[in-house]
Amino acid sequence: MGPRLCVSSSTSATSDIDHRSSESEAADLRPFRFPPVQPNSSSVRPPEHNTHTPVVRRKLFIKQHRHPIDQTNPPDRVQLRNMVIGNNRQKALLIENDLVARLLKMATSEGATMEMRREVVFILNSLAKGSEKELGVVIEAGGARVLLHLLDTNDDQLVTACARCLRTLFTSRLAPIDQLYADTAYVQLLLHVSHFSPITQEYVMEVFAHVCTPEHQITLLNEGIIPVFVPLLFRDNIKVLLSVLSCFASLTHDNFIAASYVFQAEHAGITVPERCDILLARCYPVAVQLAAAKCLVYLFRAGVIGANHRLIVDRAMPTIVRCARGECLTPSDIRLRVDAIKTLAYATEQDVSLQRLTADNNQCLREMLKCVPANTPISASLLNNETLESYRQLEPAALTAIASLVMNEEEIRRRIQADNFSLTTSVERAKAKTGEEQVYHLHAIGRCLHALSRSVEQLRTTFHERPVWKLLLEMAQSSNEELVAISSAALCNLCLDFSPCKREIVDAGLVEVLSSLVRRDSPCLRLNGVWGLMNLAYRADEKLKMTIVKTFGSDQFLRLLTEATSDSPIVLRTLGLIRNVLSHGNDPKAYTHNHIDEVMAVHGNSIIQAVIYVLEDEYSSDAKEMALCILSNIAAGASAKEFIVANEDILRKVTNYMQLAGNSSLQIAATFCIFNLVCKEDDGYDERQAKLRDFGVHKLLQQLLQTSDNELYERAKLTLNQF
Repeated sequence: MGPRLCVSSSTSATSDIDHRSSESEAADLRPFRFPPVQPNSSSVRPPEHNTHTPVVRRKLFIKQHRHPIDQTNPPDRVQLRNMVIGNNRQKALLIENDLVARLLKMATSEGATMEMRREVVFILNSLAKGSEKELGVVIEAGGARVLLHLLDTNDDQLVTACARCLRTLFTSRLAPIDQLYADTAYVQLLLHVSHFSPITQEYVMEVFAHVCTPEHQITLLNEGIIPVFVPLLFRDNIKVLLSVLSCFASLTHDNFIAASYVFQAEHAGITVPERCDILLARCYPVAVQLAAAKCLVYLFRAGVIGANHRLIVDRAMPTIVRCARGECLTPSDIRLRVDAIKTLAYATEQDVSLQRLTADNNQCLREMLKCVPANTPISASLLNNETLESYRQLEPAALTAIASLVMNEEEIRRRIQADNFSLTTSVERAKAKTGEEQVYHLHAIGRCLHALSRSVEQLRTTFHERPVWKLLLEMAQSSNEELVAISSAALCNLCLDFSPCKREIVDAGLVEVLSSLVRRDSPCLRLNGVWGLMNLAYRADEKLKMTIVKTFGSDQFLRLLTEATSDSPIVLRTLGLIRNVLSHGNDPKAYTHNHIDEVMAVHGNSIIQAVIYVLEDEYSSDAKEMALCILSNIAAGASAKEFIVANEDILRKVTNYMQLAGNSSLQIAATFCIFNLVCKEDDGYDERQAKLRDFGVHKLLQQLLQTSDNELYERAKLTLNQF
């Protein structure tokens, strides 16, 4: 049924120690009954060389089997199995002597018996439960493929043993998921054996729960996973229920097609959502209730259930909130609470109504705030590694939930501020971590800071703390692109004019950091970089504006426009940056247009090229209006005016937009540009007016007086008065 591995039977080989054929000699190998050795009084061996010790006897046994294991001698395999069970030292010895590859070869040989294969699988499972190094050796040797191949048998005991070992491999951090999807026949084998004994079914479901990744959703869908799994939702086995619900959640994650199939699937006239509704009853374990609620939330996020649906508002969300608060959970159930908090964050991430619904439960928000920082219980030494890991994930999960809840509601942000919420301690704890754990914690802090940075009050409180904004600046220079994206998004808001920490961050190198993002390949990072610089240039002093253009590089203007699609937000932000650089500063009364002349004298050609490119190409009306506003700002300069007046192509484009009936915004922007060119307060206005008369501008302005648009009429009238 499944793929066959063509491996020839292993042949006997001469070992380092001669194999003895007599029964009495062979019996010596089984229980390690070595005859006592009489010590020599003149030369007594030190204890470490004593061959009577169990460690030495086992090393001798392993040494004997540096060559293929005797397939006809069951005690060999039994002794190997007994040696490695619960003994990491012996597992390491087996790995060092390269016994894994020979065990796999023996299991797939044509002459291997079912008993032999079962013993080999038992040994492999024990090895895989050792250290990460031993697990990696089993995986790299192709252990997963061999086990999947061995599923193609009618021997129930062997199938169960293989399923158990596969569960060990695929629920680990080193799960060889690619080996499973290398051949769809392997997926079919797993689906086939899911109908075997209840214990096998349990193992197989756990495997699928861990291998059902977003990258392989369509593959599993095409292999018919839904018809196989739906009936299992009606079994009484709790572990099977949990695994199936987990599979459905992973299968439908951000996948409308898969979610639609799951939503419509039914068994005995009951659909999957209806079955999840039943499983939310308090008579089921909390873990089952949470898994069912999570499945419904994933269906909602995929778009097949509305946010206001009864199953979400009245059934799933109350269950998730209850678990997130820690109700009905013991300290050992911390993993469930972390999972509930993560699900709460995912459910409320984008929907304002669910954010308000959750925030109305003051106790829920307060419990989330209590988790920052989250302290490990005093009895941590009594907890297993999995529970301790869950405690370490509690704080980042709570930060992510807080970020989702405060994303759009200022009132919720005020409640957090009222509780004196501070992230300083959390920042210090995140920096003390390493590896993936640190990245996960920093990403949660970044999300929370990004959500809070949308509040004026938070900008004046939370972000006034130096460790907070300094962390964002460091994250924006990280090698992890996700950290750079979330931190740079928050920095964009810290660049706003009313941000009290703006000057400090600029002095710390913000302009350089944002300019470097513009040169990245990621469109998201480019957008954040140019958006932050645009905010930074708004009403900034002339010195800062010159620093921005110099660091950014005026050649980047045209590059960003040409490499982005016409509807990309990068276009508007790039034009917005140019416009802000050429606009007045914080004090309009004390403002002069000298800096416009300075900028244009150095970077004028690059700026003009960017503006012409937008006016000539197929860009949106908003982009063209922004380009005309840039020309208006250039026209406000003393010497910068010549970039427009001396370029008849630009003048022709401006007059064309003045005549563009039906789009008053573009007409107003073009007329504003003409006003700045002919203004009587500037030297040389009479020569410019004469040239523009020749271009027919005076007649166009008179025609615009016939418009029904009041703003355009006033602008045209004011410009005519300058002639």
